[in-house]
Amino acid sequence: MLKHMEKLAELKRAKLLALSLLLIAAAILSLPSRYHRRPGSVR
Repeated sequence: MLKHMEKLAELKRAKLLALSLLLIAAAILSLPSRYHRRPGSVR
């Protein structure tokens, strides 16, 4: 039973890691488009 709980905890950790990585990737991908939308930032 304990091993089962440990596996569940590992799965939750892996899911959280994957979610945070996806959020970071989305933020990085959306940054350039945000900068290009502003007319004053492009020289």
